[in-house]
Amino acid sequence: MLSIELSGLSGNLAALIQQAREQGKTVEITDQGKVIARVVPAAASDQDIQKSLAALDELMRLGQRLDWGEKADAVTIVREARRDL
Repeated sequence: MLSIELSGLSGNLAALIQQAREQGKTVEITDQGKVIARVVPAAASDQDIQKSLAALDELMRLGQRLDWGEKADAVTIVREARRDL
């Protein structure tokens, strides 16, 4: 994954988009070191959605195995896990 500061983006935008399209690379755009946006290849974003959905399904199965009842959803699971920290 590539990263570029917002201040340096204007002169490099075309090259970054080309890398995303042709090389399948994700580019993070940062402002003062904090990620504020990402340029991702369109095909990769479809894959990312599928991976996220699969991970969500796994969380739901885990929640059911842990007997959190019918109220088990991804938000509840994450909140409960954060409380334990």
